[in-house]
Amino acid sequence: MGPLECFLFDVNTVLVDFDVKTKKCHWISKSEDWGLKKRLGNISDDLFRDAQLLLGSSFLPTFPILNQDNPTKRSDIREALALLNGAGQSVPQLCQQYRNDPNVVQLQYSDRYKKAVMTIRHHVISSVEQKTRPLDPDHAPSDVHEFVGRQLPDELYFYIQQGIMGTRVPNWLTSDEIVLDLPGGCADSDTYRRLMREQLNPLRAQSLSLLSTALHRYHQQRIVTLKMWYDNDPADEQIILRDHQSIKSQISGWKIHEADFPTAISSQQVCQSLRRHCYPLTDPSPSPQNEHSMLSALKALQDASFVPKTTSKPSNSVLRTDNEITYNVLWRFLQLRGFANEKHELTSWGVALEAAISSLDSADKMEEYVFVAIEMLRMGLVNGKDMTNIPGGAEHGSGK
Repeated sequence: MGPLECFLFDVNTVLVDFDVKTKKCHWISKSEDWGLKKRLGNISDDLFRDAQLLLGSSFLPTFPILNQDNPTKRSDIREALALLNGAGQSVPQLCQQYRNDPNVVQLQYSDRYKKAVMTIRHHVISSVEQKTRPLDPDHAPSDVHEFVGRQLPDELYFYIQQGIMGTRVPNWLTSDEIVLDLPGGCADSDTYRRLMREQLNPLRAQSLSLLSTALHRYHQQRIVTLKMWYDNDPADEQIILRDHQSIKSQISGWKIHEADFPTAISSQQVCQSLRRHCYPLTDPSPSPQNEHSMLSALKALQDASFVPKTTSKPSNSVLRTDNEITYNVLWRFLQLRGFANEKHELTSWGVALEAAISSLDSADKMEEYVFVAIEMLRMGLVNGKDMTNIPGGAEHGSGK
């Protein structure tokens, strides 16, 4: 099941709907006798691909002429085919016909189309040997990195495939840009602009620095540009990674083995928490009491007998158990976000976070929400100012 964009690749059938109640599903086929290509006049694969690209996708924006007359109406593939047929079934020739249109010129549509085609033709795949490479590497051009991005270590792609980490920060690093759009239903206010451009940028820089520290030095010298939805100035704010202090040295002291953990931390708690997070549908068992792993990590730093063990020189042995990996990651994260200091003690914000999570009912799943709320308090975003003027906020009463 997926978007129709799958047809751009070697996919013949896409499942578009599945009704659990009726046990029926609906799908669309590209190449069957009753498929889309046949219904559109038995067109070729390349023509079908080009028409689909003109309609807009993650690889290429919609060709401006298609929605010029009615921007609110989405064009269909027959309209795209009509444009292509009038230009000899060639997108570059179509761009040449509209070379004086300012929107086509601004988008540099012909160049972006060529990159999109090459991206599809040599898209990145993961082999059965867990090697990540472009499709058909023997015929891929030498500048393949210009349209599919720079390659990262196979280990990192494995983490992404297993759901251990997301793709957002690696994409920032390989593309050298952070493109921020205004989410639907969000007011375009000065407060939101300041949050996205100024207040969250140190977190982005910290995330990029943390990732690049574990990669080749080439990535540690990158300059990542921030592009906002309201500002077309090419001199947008930049994150210059070489100007940021290495994060690795700040958190290298956290290498605590399970033998030194406080007795309050139970291995069963973390394993059950991780299993329920990764496989929520297959693990319907009720939550154990005091399951909060972040709360356990915070409480451990209030243990006077435990903190001295964390500041001793780390051993050379690796972290092996679920517990060791989970809690060391949590403690490093708490220090990076300022909830613990370099002496591995809770800061005032760490004490506040521990008190807030401790107030939850043991069966709640609210740790993440409480953490975000505390972060918003630190940024001055939870203050009741002008709340009645924010779409989606309170519509009655005052801002007090």
